[in-house]
Amino acid sequence: MLPPPILPIVVPEATPKENQDNNLPPPLDPINDPAVLAKIKLIPNIKLLAMLNHGLKFDQVSEEVKALQKFFNTIGNTVAKTGPGSPGKETRKFGYNTLAAVKRFQLKYGVVKSSQQIGFGYVGPGTRAKIKEILSRTLP
Repeated sequence: MLPPPILPIVVPEATPKENQDNNLPPPLDPINDPAVLAKIKLIPNIKLLAMLNHGLKFDQVSEEVKALQKFFNTIGNTVAKTGPGSPGKETRKFGYNTLAAVKRFQLKYGVVKSSQQIGFGYVGPGTRAKIKEILSRTLP
């Protein structure tokens, strides 16, 4: 089965000007929030992601995919609001919702510069490195 076509994803963020207008501090990125980092430690099989040395792709089924979905849901990059992939209902299937979550993560954390870049939506070396960087803050 071929993966779906690549579509641009927009990740809205408050601009510094918007924050100044509201007199609000910039929002805390969940990966810098101690409470979120503490929750990451509690994810079952999270070490599967820390030790991941191969890619994850659309239509794949594995325990690593389930750990990835739990990781994304924990850091606020929700895989699905309801049903399969939603918090507490993560699955082993790398489907459309997981693909969208991977793409959002890649754009948000600069793993890819655009939706046209090779590797967009694939959990390859760059994405794994960013995930491992985040996990290194929580795991021994």
